[in-house]
Amino acid sequence: MGKVSNEKVFYRILNELKFIPFVTAKLRAGHHIERARINEPGQIFYSESELIYRTDAHNLRTFGRANCTRTGNLYGAIKTEHIEYPRIVNLFEIYEIFRNNDQQSVDTFTMTVGKWRIKQDFEIVEMVFNQSNIENIPQIARAYEHHIERLRAEIPDRIDTLNFCSRFFLTNLPRKK
Repeated sequence: MGKVSNEKVFYRILNELKFIPFVTAKLRAGHHIERARINEPGQIFYSESELIYRTDAHNLRTFGRANCTRTGNLYGAIKTEHIEYPRIVNLFEIYEIFRNNDQQSVDTFTMTVGKWRIKQDFEIVEMVFNQSNIENIPQIARAYEHHIERLRAEIPDRIDTLNFCSRFFLTNLPRKK
């Protein structure tokens, strides 16, 4: 079986479903988003441009956690009722030892955190369909139930397909090696 282009998969999904299911949440003005990067030994980040999303989109040749090829997005974390320090979420997301459940030992490392204040409300895609997260994180379980109930009311004849697709995409996201 040969390789299939991203565009072919995208258009197949669009033709079969007629739309791609995404659920969203609103981030409110006044709250903060924190983004972190792991520093290489001896590396120091001095400017905001080194901490924001990648602007060299033409070099992004693979899918990320929430971006297609050749698109950059700001990944970050926010404070929630259970997470006082979003940088901990960032650390688990970006540090390979935690992402890949790597058992190697590390003496020290440096991480730089940037913090942005949200100036106006905006909508984000909310990734709440991962089964493990639903089972283990009460806030995600509540968000999942909220979205399922809303979808059930708005498009009851497509709820099973949308739920399947959302879980499929979250379960099958490519991970960096």
